[in-house]
Amino acid sequence: MTVARSLALFAVAALFEIGGAWLVWQGIREHKGWIWIGAGVIALGLYGVVASFQSDDDFGRVLAAYGGIFVAGSIAWGMVADGYRPDRYDVIGALISVSYTHLDVYKRQVDRLGHGRRRLPPRPVRRHRRPDLPRRDGRDHVRAPQPLIHPLFTVPASHKAAGRPCAARCRAAARSP
Repeated sequence: MTVARSLALFAVAALFEIGGAWLVWQGIREHKGWIWIGAGVIALGLYGVVASFQSDDDFGRVLAAYGGIFVAGSIAWGMVADGYRPDRYDVIGALISVSYTHLDVYKRQVDRLGHGRRRLPPRPVRRHRRPDLPRRDGRDHVRAPQPLIHPLFTVPASHKAAGRPCAARCRAAARSP
């Protein structure tokens, strides 16, 4: 997907989500009625449809990257629709959010072009020691792992001496008065 198409999808998604939330806000908080609320709900649904057209298959990544666009778009919407005047912290926060979007979404396209981060050489493969050779640390024997046996699952010596399986011996002991 081209960067221009991706940015256009983010812009349309921002328009639907921020506009839909604003319509619901106006319908409830400003008492404009159910038509505004219904239009807002439809716009929010269309936001989900538009966001699904992004080429990345990872929903969390697309939604997180869209968060930066949402922050900047919300500030711009507030300036246009409500006369909001952002302070320097709003502007700094929006710039940081949009920077994250740029890093998260478009870094892979830069990597594909070969201008991204330097690739490290692959790690060497660790070879297993041949069992017939002595160990380098002087320990020539290898201790076999001991099985983990819980005391509740072992057969007592008295049961082994009677020649019966544990369950049969226990049932016989439970029946006797």
